[in-house]
Amino acid sequence: PKLKQLLLRGVGIHHAGLLPKFRRIVEELFQRKWLSVVVCTETLAAGINLPARSVILTSLVKGPPSKKKLIPAGSAQQMFGRAGRPQFDDRGFVYAMAHEDDVRLLRWKQQYDQIPEDTKDPALRSAKKRLKKKMPSRRSNQQYWSEKQFEQLQSASPASLVSRGPLPWRLLGYMLTKSSNVDRLRTFARQRLLSPRELDRSESQLKHMLRTLAAGGFVRLEPPPPVEPTAASAAEVADDTTAASPAPPEQGTLGQLIAAARSEPPSQSRSGAKPPQPKSADARNTAPREEYQPRQAYPTEQLETLLQFRSINPLYGTYLLQHLGLANRAERLQLLESVLGISGSLLRQVRVPLPDVLPDGPLTLERIDPLILQRGLATPEEIQGIGDPYDREFRPPLPLADKMRRLFDAEYPGVDGLQTAPIWIAGDLLEFAGDFDKLVRGRDLVKQEGLIFRHLLRLILLCGEFSQICPTGITPEEWEHEMHDISETLSNACLSIDADSTQKALETASHTADYVVEKSASS
Repeated sequence: PKLKQLLLRGVGIHHAGLLPKFRRIVEELFQRKWLSVVVCTETLAAGINLPARSVILTSLVKGPPSKKKLIPAGSAQQMFGRAGRPQFDDRGFVYAMAHEDDVRLLRWKQQYDQIPEDTKDPALRSAKKRLKKKMPSRRSNQQYWSEKQFEQLQSASPASLVSRGPLPWRLLGYMLTKSSNVDRLRTFARQRLLSPRELDRSESQLKHMLRTLAAGGFVRLEPPPPVEPTAASAAEVADDTTAASPAPPEQGTLGQLIAAARSEPPSQSRSGAKPPQPKSADARNTAPREEYQPRQAYPTEQLETLLQFRSINPLYGTYLLQHLGLANRAERLQLLESVLGISGSLLRQVRVPLPDVLPDGPLTLERIDPLILQRGLATPEEIQGIGDPYDREFRPPLPLADKMRRLFDAEYPGVDGLQTAPIWIAGDLLEFAGDFDKLVRGRDLVKQEGLIFRHLLRLILLCGEFSQICPTGITPEEWEHEMHDISETLSNACLSIDADSTQKALETASHTADYVVEKSASS
């Protein structure tokens, strides 16, 4: 209703918190020239072709308070470029709104300068003194932009195109199914739009990714990487371990294999004295060690499982399959929702409830808690929480998503591009009997309903991917029924809110499932 009243007055609103159907209405009305003004975020200027006669920026600095910075030149030019409609205007206009403190200063200066300095009129001289005492000033806790910075953005050269983010794991796995030659992978990594220093770092990262895949059993490297732990590292572990410490990690874990594969043997022990060794071994230790370079990476059958995941980090998806079979529905929803990510400002409102509201399930009590305590990845206080929930210094217990992430990081150290957070949206929706409107109103999420809707659509797609692979500890029929039941409940809730967007998401999930089945049959 609020948006409708604005649209009737020729004003549109466009941001990620709106439902997709409302954003489409605003875009269509603006293209028809039925809206005079659209208040939007900078993503609209960069992602949708909606030219306007004028572009107004409320500020040229952005960021957290006291840490605001001038907007990047590339982003500014994207917004500047929306000014001027090719079919109607011969030019466009870009305005930057001055800060209200600067406006007050300017207005004060105009009044002050109207009274000459050499005036002999006592009344004017008295008025000038009163104005001088009332001179406004800038606030110390505010950051301001200057006209020089505005000109700097206008004259800045176009931003350079650069590759962002690491090489995706799924893309690497797909390339390995086409060719096991590592030199071809290095050539591909060298063709990314990066600086020479970043290219060297990208090549090192590629080697680390290959060794991680090899330690996880997804590929077989030739020559095989060194995996023997050194005597000095074993001595360090023995020195650091005490009787009061938690039990050491299980021997032979994947994390130990990866760490041992990356470790370099030191030339001296911890005490500084060289251990007694034959001269031939001493000579070998002093010789420069050649850096390991794999030449071939042959995929194994497990790599096919890695390629099934498109919405999340495939390594983490494969890791979750080892535990989801033991979990109950609440725990499965926690783990599935944790990988989707969400805005930091919204996370505080959708965090997983405390155990007194959402009790721990069998996966947490029978496997995860004993494992992280045994491996020293968490303390008993972190498991149980510290303090009283009504105390200001209360520290809540670790949610299941954080516990699982610690286990994964211990077994797959150095995996980049993975973000997890303890989110509870779909589980909350089920408590509202699948009523989306009751959820956003009951949790005061009306202004973020677009983000909630997008999260649910992504979860539907994710359930479609997981339904193709059965975890350990559960039958395929039970698992498929579980994923289908969750997807159907979420789909019905989303269809009642935005049928078009939901239908597109369901078609995408259906095409993905058909592709997986067809590929498995051809294999």
